[in-house]
Amino acid sequence: MRLFHYEPSEILWQPDPSIAARRVHSELYNSDAFLRTHQELQDTPATPGCKLQRVVAGLMFWSDATHVSSFSDEKLWPGYMAFANESKYQRCRPSQNLYHHVAYFSDLPDELKDLVTSKTKKGNVPDKLMHFCKQEMLHAQWKIILNDDEFQDAVKNGIVLKCPDGDYRRFFIRIFTYSADYQEKVLIATIRGTNGLCPCSRCLVSQADLSKMGTAEDLVLREQTSRKDDDARLALVQTARGKLLGGLGLSNAAVDGPLKTQSLQPVSNAFSNPKMFASGVDIFSALVVDQMHEFEQGVWKDLFVHLLRVLVASGPGQSLAHVLDRRYGVTARSPDSLPNNSPHFRALLDSVWSPVLEEPFVDSRKMFPNRSGKRPGITRISYSAPSPFSMTYCQTRYIPQPSFRFWRFVPSGMHWRNSGCIRTIR
Repeated sequence: MRLFHYEPSEILWQPDPSIAARRVHSELYNSDAFLRTHQELQDTPATPGCKLQRVVAGLMFWSDATHVSSFSDEKLWPGYMAFANESKYQRCRPSQNLYHHVAYFSDLPDELKDLVTSKTKKGNVPDKLMHFCKQEMLHAQWKIILNDDEFQDAVKNGIVLKCPDGDYRRFFIRIFTYSADYQEKVLIATIRGTNGLCPCSRCLVSQADLSKMGTAEDLVLREQTSRKDDDARLALVQTARGKLLGGLGLSNAAVDGPLKTQSLQPVSNAFSNPKMFASGVDIFSALVVDQMHEFEQGVWKDLFVHLLRVLVASGPGQSLAHVLDRRYGVTARSPDSLPNNSPHFRALLDSVWSPVLEEPFVDSRKMFPNRSGKRPGITRISYSAPSPFSMTYCQTRYIPQPSFRFWRFVPSGMHWRNSGCIRTIR
């Protein structure tokens, strides 16, 4: 805890006194949510007889079900936790040991399907029932963790700890984020996923409006229809759940009808306790973007596979894919960090650096006939980094291809650096 931030702060960037200072969003303890939570804690009455400094201990959760090996069906479903008071530049260093295993979740046993088939007339296993059971089991396990007496006491009254500087402080636990892939977000949010009318875990945008994604209208719609873990949602779920436990089926109109419009499930959510969360945060807004699953192994992987298909289709009788492989081989990179040919990227997409993901788009542009009218050797790259705690940064640059090697984001958040040349984002 040597570099543990006991108080949040704002970072302002002002390169020139004549220019207004700009807010820099870098760490979670720089966010508005952390600042509000800290202020609300200081404004509440202190514990009787305690004059210790009160500190918000921000929690960040992750979970990711995975196969143990490629040659078996054995699975693990670990849950991780880290403190939002630590810098991301420290958390990303394995030697710091700042991520903690807090649980290994159990999945539904295979015997459950045998039990269900023995009770149904046609001997089938309804997908809706299995999805409901999986959500029930996951949240039952989270309730064991979150409803623990010591955990709840730390949320309400705080826990006194001796810090590395020798001072005692009272830490109050608050949950800020939960990161998982889409399938697990559906389980955590207790919604129906792609089978429902509103597949998003953060808003109530219908499937009919998904084609508007990325437009100004879509951004407004998402803000207006954001999901809220309020009393109205809780009463709706409890009413449907009471009828379900009373003997009605999941597909019964009395159970399914009221929940269908919001794609909810009659499951008691373990995270439906506003006192555990940061100010202005609930379980829906806490479900943040999963960079690895949703971009590196999701959107970008699909684009990369499509790029390989275009290379094959654009050069009949030519080896354009081989040209791409050769360029990967000569690209400057750290030792053993990248393979020499594109097919081997299937196993490395979750470990390579994000800037390297842009490299095939830069290298492959010169392979195709230039029909855009732009100068040869110029590539247009767009970057976007959304966050629920900060504004969305989007930069577009025209970058000379011959000088492209590694691009990395300077921690100040204000420049892109390349081979000793700095270009200011405007």
